[in-house]
Amino acid sequence: MYFDENFGAFYRIDTGWITPLDPSQAEHDIFQKPYLNLLSILEGYIMSDSATLNGFNYTVDDFCYKPITGEGCLVESPMQYWKSNATLLNLPETNVKETAQCIPPPD
Repeated sequence: MYFDENFGAFYRIDTGWITPLDPSQAEHDIFQKPYLNLLSILEGYIMSDSATLNGFNYTVDDFCYKPITGEGCLVESPMQYWKSNATLLNLPETNVKETAQCIPPPD
C-alpha cells in the first residue's frame, strides 16, 4: 500500500530457469525440442494450478499481470515462438533454431 501510494503501482515479474536434467549436459544447448516439451508441460501445470486460502480458490489468472484489458496473463516464454502450443513445436518440419532466430531456412 505504501509503495503504491508514494511511487505508483508496480508489477513483480517472476523468472524461472531451466537447466539440463543431467549435470554432464550443463554446457550443451537446451533450446531443443525435448527441453521445450518439458517447459510446455511445466507451464501448463503452473497456469492450471490453484490454491485455496480462507475458503477462496485462486489461480494464476487472479494475480497475473494483464497489460491488455480483456486479455489473459502476460506469459513471456520461449514457447511463445510456437504460440504456447506443443503441437506446433513438434511438427516434423519445425526447426527450433530457425523459428527462434526468425531466419528463413536456406534454399
